[in-house]
Amino acid sequence: MRLFLLSLGFGLYPFLCGFIIFIVPAGLGIREGVVVFLLSFLIPTHIALLVAILSRILLTILEIVFVGVLLNFDVSLSKYYKEIKLALPQEVDHY
Repeated sequence: MRLFLLSLGFGLYPFLCGFIIFIVPAGLGIREGVVVFLLSFLIPTHIALLVAILSRILLTILEIVFVGVLLNFDVSLSKYYKEIKLALPQEVDHY
């Protein structure tokens, strides 16, 4: 249970600090600083810094892959507009 809470804290606090300090885009440097600070209690600081940098790189790659996957799926409704319009009852003008 203690390991779960530590893992939750190491994941939550850096992201929370990155969101709170909104001046820096995507919490750049803030999240890494918090990760290094928290991990430095458990492992040497230079390894904690490496973990923070690698986690930033991994998360950036995952975000790029996620955006690429979403761009491959056309989620816009514009191509379905004609089908939706045909499926709806047509208005009748009574003059």
